Amino acid sequence: MREWERRIRQYREHEERLPEVKEAQIARAAARARRAFYAAERAQPNGYLSFLLLQARFVRRRWWAAQFAVLSALWLGLYTVQDEDFLQRGSSVLIPAFVILMVPELWKNARAQSAEIESASYFTLRQVYAARLTLFAAVDLLLLSLFLGVTMATVSLTLWDALIQFAIPFQVTCCICLRTLCCRRCSEYHCIILSLIWSSVWMWIVMNETIYAMISTPIWLALLTGSAAYLAYAVWKLLQSANNSWEEDYLWN
Repeated sequence: MREWERRIRQYREHEERLPEVKEAQIARAAARARRAFYAAERAQPNGYLSFLLLQARFVRRRWWAAQFAVLSALWLGLYTVQDEDFLQRGSSVLIPAFVILMVPELWKNARAQSAEIESASYFTLRQVYAARLTLFAAVDLLLLSLFLGVTMATVSLTLWDALIQFAIPFQVTCCICLRTLCCRRCSEYHCIILSLIWSSVWMWIVMNETIYAMISTPIWLALLTGSAAYLAYAVWKLLQSANNSWEEDYLWN
């Protein structure tokens, strides 16, 4: 008998003596491995602040720089026109552009088709989205606070007018971005198109003196509070839908 034939026969005899592995045993082993994995991770907890800083490394700073440039251009326009109320209202059309600059980062997971990869990690997609939304909210709040502070100090603009002209288009555009992000059939281009349509509608409202004069204070207040409430709902809805995989079920979380 040749050497290779002898080795094949020995391998077959050895294979026949191997114990049969059942599917239930594999499932129990996998369950024990998951429990051991989670126990090891809980033994070395990652604080929320460190998790935020970790997520901040994945956000491109150029979008925040572009947002700062938009607010700078908006302040320059307001400072130039000063008491021209008609032109001040028209300059608020730049606010949707401020929000649109967040779209590439918010849609990065879906565009890169990384949802399935991140779903296999220790942290849930809900935690990832919550961290990134917190980062954007913190930076945008800082930028908007700086913008409103400088604007109120250098431009003849009341706080009520600033809320109407800037808060309402900002909140509605955020709602559009977050709601389209929850929809599987929508892409970032749908989000940008809808935001531009809303920007056109807002320009038509504020630049049409007849329509603008017809809107009373209670209506403005209802639009302001209603858009803020719906924005909170859009954030909650995004976090709720973050654990629904785009293609497959989640593995670990």
